[in-house]
Amino acid sequence: MKLSQTNGPLFGFYGDDITATLSHLKRVGFRYIDVSLFTRFLPGTRYWTRPQEVIDEYKRAFDGLELVPVQCHEPAGNSMGDDGGEYYMKKTPAAMAIAAAIGVPLMVVHPGNSPVPLTHDQTIEENIKALRRLMPVAEKYNMKIALENLGNTVPNADDLIAIVDEVNHPLLGVNWDVGHANLNGLDQYEEITKLGSRLWSLHLHDNGGAPNLLSSDWHLAPFYGNINYDAVMSALLTIGYAGTFNFEVDGPCGRTGRKPFIISGEVREEKLHDMPLSLREQADRLLYDIGKYILETYDCFSE
Repeated sequence: MKLSQTNGPLFGFYGDDITATLSHLKRVGFRYIDVSLFTRFLPGTRYWTRPQEVIDEYKRAFDGLELVPVQCHEPAGNSMGDDGGEYYMKKTPAAMAIAAAIGVPLMVVHPGNSPVPLTHDQTIEENIKALRRLMPVAEKYNMKIALENLGNTVPNADDLIAIVDEVNHPLLGVNWDVGHANLNGLDQYEEITKLGSRLWSLHLHDNGGAPNLLSSDWHLAPFYGNINYDAVMSALLTIGYAGTFNFEVDGPCGRTGRKPFIISGEVREEKLHDMPLSLREQADRLLYDIGKYILETYDCFSE
């Protein structure tokens, strides 16, 4: 199994320098990359105004660094938003055009979440409708789409299966986020094995699980929370999972700008927020080593 990580958190260290984020991942060991478009599509950014520039930089970096894009994340948005998903249906196809041009084979998408209360069945049906709108775009770019489990909207394997099977499109599968599942108190082995061949991609990280008042979607490295990675690996091998072992690990973060804070009425400036890049590289090198250890322990690591 190939090991990959998202470049998303590294924009906090390198600004909008795509090449720098990929060079960083190459230095710490990663050869396979999850391209994050999640926070990139903001009004006025070059992703909207100069997409060819983004495509060219990614292609030069992938070729020059000998890295391989294996999946990407859609832009932040809501296919069931206040505008009926119209803005989403502009951003996501635009992102798919960029992803396809740089050779990304698969895009992970979030389920939509209605701004007005819906029943469970209505939520499933509205997500089916939204994906049916998106699939012609996927066909245009020959882009696989993987629907992610998220929050209490589409939290489990049964819901994902209900949506994917009803849409019934050869370019639609599932992305399993182990952290989101852990926050919902789900059994990783049971859920992943239910998905079977529908499972095309992963978001791997860790958190404190549920029920836990301190729990949050922390996106930590494995073993820094309480996710049972033996259960995850056993399930992946049981179903013959063919995708990459893909991390979506954020922390440790930093370098997004110092902020003032107050102690005893005195305004002070943060000193520790701007983490040195050398420390971030050490953390990401450890992440790579943790991933390699997991896969080698189960005799399935692939360079």
